[in-house]
Amino acid sequence: MRKNILITSLGIKAVALSMGSVALSLGLNLVGLDSNQAQAALGLNVLGSDTAGNALLHTAYTTAANAGDAGADANLSTTATVLGWTGKSTVYASEIFGSGFASEKLPYANTASDTAAVYYAIDGSINVTKFDAKFTLDNGAVFGDTPKACLDFDISASNCTALSILGGDKSTSGGGSGKNYVVFQIDTANNPIGTPADTTTDAIVLMYNITSANALATSGSKIQMTATMRTPDPGYDVNPSSTITIAESKQGVKVELVPDTGIDADDDRITVASGGLEFAFTKATNEAKIGNLKVSNTCASDNCTIGAAISQTFAHTTNGYTAWKVGTTGDAAVDSAKSTFTITGGQFAASVTAPGKVELTDGSTTISTQATDADTAVFKLTGANFVSLTGFSTGADINIIADNNNPVNLVENAPIGQLAIAYSNTKFQTITYPSVELKKIKQDGMRCTIYNVPVLGSADKVAIRITNDSGVDGIVNATLYDGAGTEIFASQPLNSGDAIKAGATLAVFAADLAKLGTWTGRGVLVLTTELPSIEVLGLLREDGDEAAPLTNLSTGATGDSCTN
Repeated sequence: MRKNILITSLGIKAVALSMGSVALSLGLNLVGLDSNQAQAALGLNVLGSDTAGNALLHTAYTTAANAGDAGADANLSTTATVLGWTGKSTVYASEIFGSGFASEKLPYANTASDTAAVYYAIDGSINVTKFDAKFTLDNGAVFGDTPKACLDFDISASNCTALSILGGDKSTSGGGSGKNYVVFQIDTANNPIGTPADTTTDAIVLMYNITSANALATSGSKIQMTATMRTPDPGYDVNPSSTITIAESKQGVKVELVPDTGIDADDDRITVASGGLEFAFTKATNEAKIGNLKVSNTCASDNCTIGAAISQTFAHTTNGYTAWKVGTTGDAAVDSAKSTFTITGGQFAASVTAPGKVELTDGSTTISTQATDADTAVFKLTGANFVSLTGFSTGADINIIADNNNPVNLVENAPIGQLAIAYSNTKFQTITYPSVELKKIKQDGMRCTIYNVPVLGSADKVAIRITNDSGVDGIVNATLYDGAGTEIFASQPLNSGDAIKAGATLAVFAADLAKLGTWTGRGVLVLTTELPSIEVLGLLREDGDEAAPLTNLSTGATGDSCTN
């Protein structure tokens, strides 16, 4: 059976233990480790402290490829996995800790008996008959399976004597499984500790797993363990207490979603001249970029390994040592029906049917979807999609691809993008990342609409006043639809094709429009221009009655019937 042990330290001195004796005393099956390898694996042969004053441990790995850490793990057998880290705790992905995970045990990997370990190095001799070694968890965590402990008091004999929980597991006084503490009583009459004849440092080794760890659902949260050595009531300390962090969390996936803000981003436009079918200043006439989505694992390379140098730079799965990589098999596998990137309030009228689409791409690999409607596009992301996304070093560009058959719609507000990642393990958290405004694409000119345009000879007389309030000259084109929505003429230049001077006003009457085409009923006139700004007034008055009031047909009766 493959046994995985995660090791950290509660003590202030480093000690040396026989792994074989620990395994035998605790009933553990650690295959293929001789005593020297075991000592290296446990990391109990290093003396010193880090900047925080914590005891240092040697970090062991499963392969000789990682033998650079003090060279002690070069011969570690691959038939057992023994892991540790220098003065650091296990870092789990915060995604693990959904509401359904509270009853699960950590660490958990190949078998339910996988375990973590700490040791407490006793400082000096203890001259009492009995004392209690108590280990306490904080932040709501409790012990999962019954913790096991042993006392190494004679390294030369390679002995590690198994200890019993005070009063038995789950007792009121001894704690244990389901409790946030466990107490082992040590009889020093039979097990002399720190005697002058003992030339090594004695240590208590605790092997355990924890549950109710959902405090780790918030990235950056910690669970600590405190060891106290006290005599029975009335008690006093016989050795200093020590507290370390044994588990903490870090969000395994980082998401960066931003609008397109490149040098030429504001130049991208829907071309008025094409009737809104094409884009200008973009990579292609049917393509426009509105943002970038970058998804990355805290572990970015393919060979991330827990270790003294990097163990806290990335998040791990439930076994405590495999890097969290979204979309891969195991813990980080995703539910593709619920993992989505959604854009609402978008400009997708030309992206609902092929060849129109919305895409995420790094230029070589593309993930695409047809828009649901003119306003919404939803990507349902598979595990393979996330593997691709995390491999895009500069993120995925979010592009609109127009079908060149339908005009791209204009919107008042910027579209909103949001990513949600759901995992196949329903006990894990579904993470919905903050929504972000993406880029709104404007036209390369103005588009103005006048409704209720009467035909020539009607009882009503129309006067359409077009003012060029920009600083440049430009041509204005007209498209007219009759009352039934039939196109009468399209993109015909007004003013005999001459430009309207900057600051000038052009008056257009029904007679002018009738020269371009005839219609019935009340028409709809659409004016388009590449001018950056025009104002249009559609004025209506009863024919032949100059005293009759003028009716403003412009949008909102303000004279501003244009969008860009």
